[in-house]
Amino acid sequence: MKKLVIVAALCGLFAAPAFAQADKTECPSGHVVIYRVSKIKPGGTVEGFRQAVADNLAWYRSHGLTSNIQVGGTVMVMDPATRKASLSPDQVVTLHIDPPSFGSKANPPRDAAWDAFVAKYNANSEMVSQTYICLDTPLR
Repeated sequence: MKKLVIVAALCGLFAAPAFAQADKTECPSGHVVIYRVSKIKPGGTVEGFRQAVADNLAWYRSHGLTSNIQVGGTVMVMDPATRKASLSPDQVVTLHIDPPSFGSKANPPRDAAWDAFVAKYNANSEMVSQTYICLDTPLR
């Protein structure tokens, strides 16, 4: 988990355009991370976003994809005067590590369960940025 925190901290420094399915040979380590920053919408909730993340991972598992990791978290904001950190009320992130779309195995076709977790994301949040990262160090 410590490595995920480090990745999250470093990821905010970079931006990359979205792109379609890629081959892992484009990333020498073979470990790709999709880092997304989102903002909770008015009327949306962090809990609703967390449920979307859980449903997203459950979709992969229910379709036989088990080597990827999908986690979410809340952005921490540092008060410059007091140097105290607090959880942002409206900024969240997801890290999708080793997504199947970056390898030899493509995602299965989207279905009703896919549409349901996407709808949950959309009801609760709006994506602000998406960054693709090739990790330089091994995860495992």
